[in-house]
Amino acid sequence: MTPRLMSTKDYSKFRLCQFNRSVTKTDALRDSMRHHGFIPAYPVHCVKEGDAFSVKAGHHRFEVAKELGLAIYYVISDDSATIHELETATTRWSVEDYLSSYIRCGIESYTRLKEYWTETGIPLGMCISILAGESARSSNKLRSFKDGSFTIKGQEHADQIRQIVMRCSELGVTINQNFVAAISRCLRVEEFSIETFLFRAASNATTFKKCRTIEDQMKLLEDIYNYKAHNKIALCFLADQIMRKRSPFHKQKT
Repeated sequence: MTPRLMSTKDYSKFRLCQFNRSVTKTDALRDSMRHHGFIPAYPVHCVKEGDAFSVKAGHHRFEVAKELGLAIYYVISDDSATIHELETATTRWSVEDYLSSYIRCGIESYTRLKEYWTETGIPLGMCISILAGESARSSNKLRSFKDGSFTIKGQEHADQIRQIVMRCSELGVTINQNFVAAISRCLRVEEFSIETFLFRAASNATTFKKCRTIEDQMKLLEDIYNYKAHNKIALCFLADQIMRKRSPFHKQKT
């Protein structure tokens, strides 16, 4: 049965879903609705829950209409489409949108992810991979992150990366994706010592430079790690061997 179009100015009837992304960047929508009003062809999509209507799609239109005192056009539908499916079908969600939405839903792993991201300054996509127990540049866990099933399995590795990143930041080292990926790769090598690396990094802080590739970054880290060392470690070779074992076809970027 086709849902019936209805309208009301009783905004208290509606309940916004916590999962949906924050209502931001509404300037253009506000200008349009001031000029055209609430266009009935684009109603708010709701599900009836008791005496209230839970909004599945149209949060931005609802908030702007409420702000402007406009009647809300809405339809009630019992379809099985999730809020995620409805919203992403029209406007692409950013990784930050998913993070904020699941934090509002009270999922602890997403809250811990945000804390790690905020503290370290590591790009969010890399934080997801690191905390999920993957290599820093893997995208294997992005789907589970988006569907709400993200779990933290790589806390020890993540803590080690955080220790190095935070200290190197204090030394003035530029922390970018290649640096984080190379550090993640080095930490897989059994012979790699965090204490030794940080000591050598402090002694050679001016040696750090921006590298175009992970391979160049690895070579630089190896040179710094082995500076004036009696027993040098072939970090690049050992890390590459470990990567090959973790990804037999060598397709996954570390």
